[in-house]
Amino acid sequence: MSPQRIQRRRSKGWRTPLCSCGCGKPAIYVGRPSRWGNPYRPVRLPNGTWVAEDDNGVQYPGWGDAPDGSWRVRDGAVYDCVRMFDEVEVGYGLLNIPTMQEILRGHDLACWCPLDQPCHADRLLEVANA
Repeated sequence: MSPQRIQRRRSKGWRTPLCSCGCGKPAIYVGRPSRWGNPYRPVRLPNGTWVAEDDNGVQYPGWGDAPDGSWRVRDGAVYDCVRMFDEVEVGYGLLNIPTMQEILRGHDLACWCPLDQPCHADRLLEVANA
């Protein structure tokens, strides 16, 4: 079975499922603030629009549908966060790809993102299992 992304839940009694690779351990958590977490998150501005913001509080408007480059809906900022993770963290080599592949290859990855939305864990699965 190929590795998959698992959405974590806060419901009572929920536990991270065991990895489908057969290692006997739970899926690897790749959300914030883990080693593999996305440093970009969607943030709502006072005017009601959304931008991507990094861990240092730097905001990145510029690709959105509002006049100032921000997004009118949160989903646009979520997409920007995943795109920036791919371009900056993966593309510029800020992640140690050989180490990441060694640790994550073949394992299921868990985070809080809804399964029907873009998530940096999808990109981690691609790179780790390339």
